[in-house]
Amino acid sequence: MLKRLFILIFLLYFSASVNAQKVGLVLSGGGALGFAHIGVLKALEENNIPIDYITGTSAGALVGSMYAVGWSPRFN
Repeated sequence: MLKRLFILIFLLYFSASVNAQKVGLVLSGGGALGFAHIGVLKALEENNIPIDYITGTSAGALVGSMYAVGWSPRFN
């Protein structure tokens, strides 16, 4: 009986985290758009929106990889 109770609590605990929303950010390519991506990241940080996944092409991949390793879009 105790084993069943433990399994039930375990499943209920992890089922709540499975339904949590995830935020994915897709950044496009293009040299001039690289600067626009920095502004988008800055706005997301200002509004406390966490990013779970980042992907990008060309300049978007560069900006996304710098953000993923910890660089901040703030210049100050």
